[in-house]
Amino acid sequence: MIRDFVTGICLSVCLFVSAQKVKPELFEGMWQVTMQSTANAPEKFSPPRTNDFKIYDGQGNFRHIIYANNKYVELSKGTIELTSDSTYTEKLDKHLAVPASVKEGRIIFRFLDPDTFLMKWSLHNLSGQEVYKRVK
Repeated sequence: MIRDFVTGICLSVCLFVSAQKVKPELFEGMWQVTMQSTANAPEKFSPPRTNDFKIYDGQGNFRHIIYANNKYVELSKGTIELTSDSTYTEKLDKHLAVPASVKEGRIIFRFLDPDTFLMKWSLHNLSGQEVYKRVK
């Protein structure tokens, strides 16, 4: 009985520790913004004004695409570098909305479940929060 209890505790600790390990593969796939807020009203979330997607591969590359005016436009692309279990840095190869001299954006994220994460971002003098859902 004590052995089963100890085994259960060890298994719980192992599962908790492994759940905290965030790797680029966790983001792999296509994600769509379902709610967002801005720096002007960070506590107020509303549906996005555009169809906004991020596509991640398992190696840490990403593309940020929006659907506007009946076409898809690549807003940005680059790589992500995980800096902790709740932050990553986007290293930008391209971004249409910020000056070319801006090469990095800071992202704070929290997975709400395996298919939903909350992202707080800041890039240049812009910032906001977005809820992303995995596209299946």
